[in-house]
Order: sequence, then structure tokens, then C-alpha cells
Amino acid sequence: MRVVIVGGGISGLAAAYRLCQSEPGRRGELEIHVFEASDHFGGVIQTRERDGFLMELGPDAFISAKPWGVELCRQIGMDQEFLETNPGRRQSFILSKNKLVPVPRGFYLMTPTKVSDVVATPLLSPAGKIRMACELFVPPKKTKGDESLASFVRRRFGRETLERIAQPMIAGIYTADPDELSLDATFPHFLEMEEKYGSVIRAFSKKKDAATSKASGPRYSLFLSLKDGMQSLPESLIQKMPEVHFHPSTPITAIEKGLPWKIWTQKGEKVSADVLCLALPACATARLLKSVSAPLTELLEEIPYENVATVNLAFHRKEVKHPLNGLGYVVPAIEKKKIVGCTFSNIKFPVRGKSQEDILLRAFVGGKDARPLLEQNDDQVIESVCQEIGQQLGISSDPFSIMLQRWPEAIPQYRVNHRLRVQKIFSELRHLPGFYLTGNGYTGIGIPDCIHHASQTVSQILDDLRAVQSIVY
Repeated sequence: MRVVIVGGGISGLAAAYRLCQSEPGRRGELEIHVFEASDHFGGVIQTRERDGFLMELGPDAFISAKPWGVELCRQIGMDQEFLETNPGRRQSFILSKNKLVPVPRGFYLMTPTKVSDVVATPLLSPAGKIRMACELFVPPKKTKGDESLASFVRRRFGRETLERIAQPMIAGIYTADPDELSLDATFPHFLEMEEKYGSVIRAFSKKKDAATSKASGPRYSLFLSLKDGMQSLPESLIQKMPEVHFHPSTPITAIEKGLPWKIWTQKGEKVSADVLCLALPACATARLLKSVSAPLTELLEEIPYENVATVNLAFHRKEVKHPLNGLGYVVPAIEKKKIVGCTFSNIKFPVRGKSQEDILLRAFVGGKDARPLLEQNDDQVIESVCQEIGQQLGISSDPFSIMLQRWPEAIPQYRVNHRLRVQKIFSELRHLPGFYLTGNGYTGIGIPDCIHHASQTVSQILDDLRAVQSIVY
């Protein structure tokens, strides 16, 4: 039985691996093909070595609290490669009036684990701090249904907390406008805390752990990378699947519905598939399905994507005035800057650089406010990023090494009622036997989320195959 997976990012590779490890896969009953439009497998997971640094062009870590990334690494023997963030620098900053201000200890995204943590911070005005503390007395929302993240934060913590703390923290993850971002699809546990405890602050005070109470900003102790860079994950996965047929630089241009399904490559080749799984961004999937299912296409087109870019910049450490006594910083939209944030890469993960005399910085550009900048050429993007980082970190010299990577249509925007939209998408799949979807557009954008959804998709494939075989026999 031929299984065709279109998309060689982490979702497609995780699906292929799970199929290989399944009972029919081990028995050699599955002929598995993975088609990838680019010459690179792993999607946005890319690592490059340059001028003594390991530069991450995409994600530089994954969160271990969601276990699926850790589990996959252990299954393929990579658990000895785990790399934790620098334990001596686990704090982050927020740009406030052109100064980098530390995030208060114990502060998680929008929430202090105790009110006293934020008393001294200059991030909020006295009125903003009082309004945040009043969250303890704000009654839960009476009406059911999804709401935007911005609505939730304003309702419970006030406008200042949203603009000065929550928005930049969330933008560093989702590159999204919080007024459009679905609370239910991104941070449902905050809503659960409100319903159960009547207050998010009260909920955190009852269930805080060491990682939450000590970290400044994200819970950095929960983030893991890999010693040889994140790209070693897709490379190791491929090595564990010698029986899979990989087709790099092979874009798919058309799909024909049926049993078997048929796909056409840009080279004019036609391939039949008993099982067809698209492991692509929802927007790319929609373009391929226009002639297959109009209802499904319309639903997929309701999941927009943002273009983003990473810019790796290397400087001599003595040329940087800021003490770099943390792992990085984020930039609120209210500051009217170009970048979303900046990571101190070889401080966050010291093995990323061979010499402590030099510093590797990684800027992230994206979101609707960055669209005009990303329409400019590479030199203009780099110039803007260097200018901003230079002002924020006190750097007067030019970087001695630069690497810009653009990622078009990289980050899905989980807008309000996203979960309902996804339910409708997967309900439509019942009209398309032998056809499946996975990827970052549905239930989570992080590496563990993509791995988990790929595994769930394969479980559905295997269940359907068993059901067909029971009917035949």
C-alpha cells in the first residue's frame, strides 16, 4: 500500500517515522513517499555554521513541558543531545521607552505568581500595577465561548499589562495581533484558571512550581535545544527511515480526488497514492485543494499566515555596551519598532559559539507591523535590524557576520473561534476517504505540537486501514 506525504517539515517527517514504526510499517506493508518542494527537509528547522557560530535560522529550541518532542528525540536516540538554557542567565527583558527592563521574577506571560513581584518594576505605572493587582477581584466572564487574548488580558489585568507585558511576550510566540488571537486555541489554561479559581493570579499562587517562580518571563528551564543544532532532529529522523522514499526539490502542482488519489509533480510526473497526507501550511493546502473540495478550501483559507524573518548578527563582545545578563528581550508593539525581539544566542546556549570574545545575536522580524519592512530587499531589512539592535544594546560597530533568513507564510494566525474552524475542517475530511491533513495550522504551532498532531493523524490512518481490511476479509 502506497502512502504519500506531501511536505517534508517536522510534521511530515514525524508522520513518516510513526508509519515506519507501526505494525504494517515494520512488516513492510507500506510504501512510504515524502515529497518536499525545497531541497531541504525539516521545514523551518535549519541550522548553519558560520564564522565559529551555530546559527539557527528557524526555531532555536522546543518546550519540554509538552512531552512529544522529548519523546521523539528519545525514540531516535537523541536524548543525550539535549541542551538546556544557560542556568545562570535565566531572565529576559522587555524594551520600555528605549531601555531594556528585566521582566519581574516569577512573571509568566501576563501573570505574576504573586503581586509583590511587580511592585518595583518600571514596566508599569502605579495605576497599572494597582489595576493588575485588582485581577484578584475581577469576576469570571459569565458568557461562554471564545474571546481574543487581548480581550481577556484587558478584562482581567488592564490595558497597561496588555500593551507593556502580555502583547510582546505573546508576539514572541505567535507573531499575532492579540486582538485577533484566540484564547481558547492558544492559552486555554488561563480560561480554565479563571473558571476554577475565579482569578489567574490566585490560580498561579496555588500551583506555582520552581520553574515558574524563579524564571523571568518564559519558563526557560523548560526549553531544550540540541547540541549540534536543531537541524540535527530532522537529519536524525531521516537516517532512521532508510526504507522511506524521499523526494526533495519536487513541488506538487495538482491533486486528483479518488481511490487511489493522484498527485502531479512540477516535473510532470503522476503518482498514485492509496493514502495521501498533506503536511503543509493550511494556506498551501488550500491552494492545492481548490479543484478537490470547495468547502474545505474555504475553511482552510480562513487560517491566515504571517511572513517572518530571522537575522543572525555576530559582534565582538567588547563592542556591545549592554551587560547581556539575560537570554534576550522582546519589543512591545507600542514602542513602534521593527523587530519583535532579540535572543542572545551564545549566552542562551553557550556552545553556539566557540569564543566568549564574540557574541551572536538573533533578531526576529514578523507580524502585521513588520509587513512593510519585509517587503524591502535584504540589505534594507538588515540595515533596519542593525540600527534598532545597535540602539537597544549600545552597539556602534557593524556586525562581522550576518545571516538573514526569510520564512514566507510561516506562522499561522489562530484567530478567535479557531478550534471551531478546525473542527469543521476535519469534519469535511470524512467526505474524502484516504485523505488526511497535518501541520502547524490546526492544533499548535510549536515543534512538539506538530509532532503530536502528526502522530494523531497517523493513528487515524492506521485505524482506517484496519477498518478497510476488516471489511475486505
